[in-house]
Amino acid sequence: MKPKDNKHDIIKILLAGSGPAQMEPLRLLLEGHGFSVVVVANGKEALAAASRCKPTLIISDIVMPELDGYGLCQAIKSDNQLKDIPVILLTALADTQDILLGLESKVDNLIRKPYDAEFLLSLLSRIDYVLMNLNLYRRMQTGAEISFGGQRHFITSDRQKILDLLISTHEQPARGNDKLKMLERDLT
Repeated sequence: MKPKDNKHDIIKILLAGSGPAQMEPLRLLLEGHGFSVVVVANGKEALAAASRCKPTLIISDIVMPELDGYGLCQAIKSDNQLKDIPVILLTALADTQDILLGLESKVDNLIRKPYDAEFLLSLLSRIDYVLMNLNLYRRMQTGAEISFGGQRHFITSDRQKILDLLISTHEQPARGNDKLKMLERDLT
């Protein structure tokens, strides 16, 4: 069911993930809100699909066969024809290294998984935010070298993108913490 006169009608989203069970709820949600959605099974297929018919946005799992999400993002951001496509990666975010890899690959946003129904609805506002700031992200980027875990990393994302990425990685744990506090109050 496509809503009439939807502002999302012209927005094409490419979903890349290794399992249909994971991508199906996202596909249904996005199509239900008027987005045009194409689903592919891995990063290599996503790169080929993006080259054939440039999407407005790519949402990709990190763990995929043939080309992972970080590699896909790096390939997209290195291609002059595709580099302006925002990329959102789905991740379990096990540690800070995941954030650094995201910054190095120039990802636009991270979404923690597993995700629930409440999160799926907040995804729509996250997509709108990324698309709204697309022109801001296209400005000239500066670089910074940081040291973490005994390794040096060169990050070329701008300050706003770094801030957005850090906030997005802490949004879901904070929401989970609030739920735990409510449960704790209910139990006492």
